[in-house]
Amino acid sequence: MHIAIRTASLSQDTPTALARAAALGFQHVEVNLLNHEFGYGYKRKAHVRFYRELKRQLDNLGLAVWSFTSVPLTQEQMFFERARKDILMGAAGAGGILDAKVFTVKPADIFTSEINFESYLTDKNSPPMIEGYD
Repeated sequence: MHIAIRTASLSQDTPTALARAAALGFQHVEVNLLNHEFGYGYKRKAHVRFYRELKRQLDNLGLAVWSFTSVPLTQEQMFFERARKDILMGAAGAGGILDAKVFTVKPADIFTSEINFESYLTDKNSPPMIEGYD
């Protein structure tokens, strides 16, 4: 079994959190993607350069990413399927750069609507997930 520490529990600055995790003796981390670092905005793309630099830091510190979480969605993004899809795909790309093993999401991230999510829970319908996220 591997024991990993959540980066968000150490700092709201991921490079600082990684340095602290290494100093504490951890070998594995769960990277919590943060909005201000992710960079999703006008261009609707993740800040890829940041995650490449983070991967270099991980390698230098001898840390491995076991899992990662998507960025918290804003209220506007939560109700805009295209934004959620863009963010999920960008987050998956960031996780790939970091060589993460597990991508952890919340139901609000992947279901097409609150009504469909509720229907999935109550009526046991198939998961109404965003197209392309499988």
